[in-house]
Amino acid sequence: MSDTPATYRPAQIWLHWIAVIGVILQIGFNSAIVAVVDAREAGQAPADADMAWAMFHVSIGFVILLAVIARLVLRFRHGVPGHAPGTSAAQGVVAELWPLRIHIVHPCG
Repeated sequence: MSDTPATYRPAQIWLHWIAVIGVILQIGFNSAIVAVVDAREAGQAPADADMAWAMFHVSIGFVILLAVIARLVLRFRHGVPGHAPGTSAAQGVVAELWPLRIHIVHPCG
């Protein structure tokens, strides 16, 4: 990894927002994939519209996965900026640990 950069690279910013928009779309199209799973568990064929939107849901999930992998590659290759000037040690610790909360609240998906 190189020295700590002063700012995020444009690709890191774009990939961040692609992932954010993807997650918002996932939330919006969640009901279709739930309907498909429920229909299959009941031994029924899912509705065509639900199946189409469920496939869209899966496709967006794949795009999010690719964006996250690309972000990690860029992070390890180029680094990320340090904390803002004036950040206390306690704030720095919270900033480093805060993203890990998702693994505690919602482990393994």
